[in-house]
Formats: sequence, C-alpha cells, structure tokens
Amino acid sequence: MQGQHFSATTPAAGISGSGLRAEGVSVSFSGIKALTEVDFRITTGEVVGLIGPNGSGKTTLLNVLSGVYRPSSGRTFVNEIETTSLRAHRIARLGVARTFQNIRLFGNMTVLQNVQVGSALSDARPRGAELRDAALKTLDELGLNEFQERRAGTLPYGIRRRIEIARALATKPKFLLLDEPAAGANGAESEELSELIEMIASHYSLGVLVIEHDLRLMMRVASRIVALTGGRVIAEGDAEGISQNQAVREAYFGKKWAAESFAEPSLTTESMLEETK
Repeated sequence: MQGQHFSATTPAAGISGSGLRAEGVSVSFSGIKALTEVDFRITTGEVVGLIGPNGSGKTTLLNVLSGVYRPSSGRTFVNEIETTSLRAHRIARLGVARTFQNIRLFGNMTVLQNVQVGSALSDARPRGAELRDAALKTLDELGLNEFQERRAGTLPYGIRRRIEIARALATKPKFLLLDEPAAGANGAESEELSELIEMIASHYSLGVLVIEHDLRLMMRVASRIVALTGGRVIAEGDAEGISQNQAVREAYFGKKWAAESFAEPSLTTESMLEETK
C-alpha cells in the first residue's frame, strides 16, 4: 500500500476545502440514526477505504454523497458547490459516479452499449461515432475490448463488475464511489479487482472511495482508511494504524478478542487479516 502515513485517530470536525465532502452529516430513518455527525472527505488523486461491520452506515454515507439520500442534518459538497439538496442526477453531473452492491447493468444490451450509456452522460456529451469511440477507449483502458459485442448479462461475474466500473468511468467523473466491488468475487477475481483499482488510481485523475469487507483488498489499495461503527467515524489512518486501533478491533471482533490481541505486541496487519479468514 502506498501513501502518506496517517495516525489512526478520530478526525477533528470541520474539514472544509476541496473534494467530495460530508460535514456534520446525520441520517435518521423512522427515528433510528444511521449516521451521526459524520465528517468525511475524499480528494482527487487518492483512494480512500471505508470499512465497518454490517449496519455501520457505510452505504448510507455513500448514498448521501451521491444524492440517493438527503441528510437529516449537516451538509455535503462537491468541491465548493453545496449538494445537500441536489438530486442524484445533478450530483452525477458535478462529477460523482458510483457502482452498487448488486450489479445494475443492462443485461440485454451489449457491453459496448452499456458503456456508451456512461459516455453519453459525460460533460463532452459525445454523439454518433464520437460516442462509440469514447466508449471503446474506456473498454480498451479496462481490458474489456474483447467483450464489446457480447450481451452483458451473459458474462461471468468478475467481468460484469469490471463493465459496471467501466460504465461509471465513461462519465468522466472526478470521484468514483465503489460499493463492495468484490462482493461475491472469488480469490482470483478479488486480486484482479485490486489491480484494476490501482490502475484506475494511477491512470485517471480522480478520487476513489471503496466500501469493502475484503480487508486484504482494502489494505492493498487504500492510501487512507476510515472506519465506521454505529453510524459514527471511530478511526482514520493508514492500513497499519487501522489494524492496530483498539476501537476498530472491538467493532469487528468484540472487546475480548481486541484485548487479547493488544497483549501480543508482535501483531501486524497480516496477522489481523489471518484472523478474519
């Protein structure tokens, strides 16, 4: 994993500036709080991992950032533009693209047609031959050219995941939000996905937010990791700092496991990951 070292501590409030941001965001559903005063930011050029147990608020935060949900309180921004009250399609126009936990391709359309849908939504608004060329360029960059005339619904799971990412990238976003891209993937597909995310981060000038339960993938690709539990940010840091953070361990494994682990000073990121198998 590359990137600057961050201490794994709860970030201070007030994170104004550039980037895709949530400031003091809370979300409630029928009186139940899914997020509580969350501050979060991702800037262009970085890969940020968002981790936490099931029900911790990860997808809710992604939904708020992309405009699927509106926060009950707090504000969201894309760079200097406040997006708190904007609908999802307006936020997408500002450069926010996303994928979903469940693949949402047009199964009866070809791979090329799926990616053309994304290209048509980019700021350039290409049409005709330009639209096809733009989609083919994205397919080539993601190693999907050989599938361009195949119907998306007939392809293996791992390929369909890549197509969904290609369609999102075809919109020419500033920020790409990936919601559990390795869900349902086998070991080989997860490894290929890690390489794909690393390529995207190095090749495109955008920020990448990844929600994932595959900690090995997350520790490999993310330059910064934010941990949520109970709808609150409990820690932020690099892979090693997060793996040694007691609040994160307790959230995942319970207080007893966390206490026993901290009694063993030689515990590393790798040994933590071994325990999660």
